[in-house]
Amino acid sequence: MERISTIISEIYKKFLPIAEKGEIQLDLDLNSPDELIENTDQLIQDIESELNSALARNPKGHITIALRRHKILITDSGTTLSRTMCALLSAGRIFVKSRPGFGTTVEIDISRHEAIDSKTSDKSPK
Repeated sequence: MERISTIISEIYKKFLPIAEKGEIQLDLDLNSPDELIENTDQLIQDIESELNSALARNPKGHITIALRRHKILITDSGTTLSRTMCALLSAGRIFVKSRPGFGTTVEIDISRHEAIDSKTSDKSPK
């Protein structure tokens, strides 16, 4: 089991040089109760994929990775997506919302991640 804050901090450190090279301000906000999680591989993959997308969409600007009760939020202040695009990008544990003037926020639901991972691990041979 690993702490979510540790996972997010490691990803932040990995992506900070990439963001700085692209003149993007990358912030970390862990002002939420920490949680422990098992089966972290898929969660790490989801966070890194969404962060890569945010960096690719945002030529210069501000991106925040935040931990909020049972959710990881990746907010990109420089991009606004259409409702159709948000609906296409939202699936499973990931929900995308966007508003002009506020940018785009990707929510990764940690509680759904745990449920999905436990179902996957229950199907493994015993």
